[in-house]
Amino acid sequence: MPQSDTTLDQWLVFTLAEQKYALHVDCVRELIKTSDHKIRSIPQTPDDIVGAICTRGSVIAVRDLRTMINLPSLAKETADVTGILEQHKIDHADWFHKLSSTIHEGGDPSLACGLQSCTFRKWYDALMGDRTALQTLTNSNFTLFRLFGQLGPAHDAIHSIAAKVTDLVREKKFDMARALMDETGAAQLQNLIGITNQIEVLLDELRKPLIIIMEWEKRQLGIQVDSVNSVVRIPDEKISPLPERVEQSGLFKAIAKTDNDGSGLMLLIDGAKLFEDADPNWQPPDLSQFDDNAPEFSKNQMAATGP
Repeated sequence: MPQSDTTLDQWLVFTLAEQKYALHVDCVRELIKTSDHKIRSIPQTPDDIVGAICTRGSVIAVRDLRTMINLPSLAKETADVTGILEQHKIDHADWFHKLSSTIHEGGDPSLACGLQSCTFRKWYDALMGDRTALQTLTNSNFTLFRLFGQLGPAHDAIHSIAAKVTDLVREKKFDMARALMDETGAAQLQNLIGITNQIEVLLDELRKPLIIIMEWEKRQLGIQVDSVNSVVRIPDEKISPLPERVEQSGLFKAIAKTDNDGSGLMLLIDGAKLFEDADPNWQPPDLSQFDDNAPEFSKNQMAATGP
C-alpha cells in the first residue's frame, strides 16, 4: 500500500510487555478487540500463530507479536499471575483451617507463621514496589489498582489474627482464642478470598489483547498486541538507526524518540517483514467452522486473504 502525503510520518503506537512499538499507519487497516471476535485455533501451525478470525467476509490469520520477538504471551503472563493468586487462596485457607483445628483440639498453634516467612507477601511487596509493572498488570484500571491495594492489608489481617490467637493460647485463654478464630478470623479469610476473586475476574476481563489488522500488497494479517496507545507523527529527524544492543531480528527498522527527555523511545517495526516471514500459501482447514454465524468461505477466498 503506497504512502500518502497525509500519512507519510504517522505511526500507530502500541505496547508489548511495557515497551512501546510502532507500525506505519499505511499498513494498518483496522483494530479489533479479541473480546468481540472468536479466535479459532489452527492445528499444526507455528507457535506465533494464535489462530484465525472471521471479519468482513475474510478469514485472517492472527500472529502473536510477543511470541515472534521471544516474549511470553499475554495469556501466559496473566495465567502466571492468576496461578499465584489461586495458590495464595488455597495456601492461606488451608493454613487457616489447620490452625483453627489445632486450637479447637487444644494443640500448639505453631502453624502461625509471620509475614516475613510468607512467600505470597514477598511476591506482593515486589509487585507493589514496581509501579510500572503494577500499571501494566492492572492496565491502569483504577478499580483493579484499588483492589490490589486492599489485598495487602486483608492478607496482613489474617496473619495478625493468627498471631493474636497464638498469644491467647499461650496465656491459656482458649475460649477467647477459639472465638476470635471462629468469628473475626473466618470473616477476614472470606474478605481476603473475595478480594482475590475480584482481582482474578478483572485481570481476565482487562488483559485482553488487541488485534491490528494489517494489509500489504493485497494480503491481510492480524497482529496481536497488548494495547494500542495512539497515532503519532514521527518526523524523520526523530528517527535513528537501531543501536547495537537491540537484537537484529529483522522486524525492527529503526528507533524513534518522540520527546526531548527520552521517555518516548519506541522501536519501529517494518510491516512488510511481518508478511515476508509468513507463509503466503497458508490456508486453515474447515473454513466453515471459523464463525458459527458466517457463511462458508471457499479456499480461493482464503488464499486471497491469508498471510
